[in-house]
Amino acid sequence: TDESCTGNGTLTFQTSNTTAGATIIFSVYLLPDVTNPIVVTTNNSISGLSSGNYRVIALQSLGDLSNSQQYDITINDTRVQLVYQANSNPMLCYLANGTIAVNVSQGTALTYEIISGPIVKPPQASNLFTNMVPGTYVIRVNDQCGDGIVQTHTINQLEDDNLEIEVVLPGDN
Repeated sequence: TDESCTGNGTLTFQTSNTTAGATIIFSVYLLPDVTNPIVVTTNNSISGLSSGNYRVIALQSLGDLSNSQQYDITINDTRVQLVYQANSNPMLCYLANGTIAVNVSQGTALTYEIISGPIVKPPQASNLFTNMVPGTYVIRVNDQCGDGIVQTHTINQLEDDNLEIEVVLPGDN
């Protein structure tokens, strides 16, 4: 099976015309190294493999007799890297009504979270973060493989040149 998430490739072995009672041992090599097997097993499959070219040697043995067959196979890299961009509009510092929108352009996102910043948000299914304030945020988007891609995003603060503040003390009506 091809590698669709990091290290999830598998090889499954099937033999035919074997001798009854014989033991089959599979030696798997990551090519071009045909000296040091990455695994030697009697199981008919192995998992946790990365993309690459492999050689499988099946050794059949019964008593003092043995024979072998080899097969070369490729595990392809079919992973899709998660790519996204976070967007927001500048806002006034005293308002907590900002929104960060995370737009995925490649890959499949499962959860979105803010792991650092003025406001922290736990993993959520929505790509929108609301009620945000100006500041710098660290956003992590997690894909279907469990990989998290982290980016920094800043909500800029608008300067309000027309802001007037009047302080009214009790009794100054």
